Amino acid sequence: MKKPGSKGEHNLQKEFQTEKRALAFYQNQLLNHLNPEMCRFIMGQEFVFISTADANGECDASFRAGHAGFVEVLDEKTPFPNTGATEFWRAWGTSQKTRI
Repeated sequence: MKKPGSKGEHNLQKEFQTEKRALAFYQNQLLNHLNPEMCRFIMGQEFVFISTADANGECDASFRAGHAGFVEVLDEKTPFPNTGATEFWRAWGTSQKTRI
């Protein structure tokens, strides 16, 4: 099984002798989906930052704001800020090949 994280992250864990602690984090706390508590938290926010990257590493980050509840969670991997803003599709488009 491939360990999550970057090569640089793993090198620092080795250098600072935190590999065991990092492995415990990966096994017990790191999720590849949104759990129900995370979904409730996200849906209660009045603002969010949407950050994505496409398959070439091109990144996009943007601020979105609205009334509490403007972010819907479509499924366990897809929060969706329902602002009606057409520029949102730029962020959505970059994420299509790199979804969690």
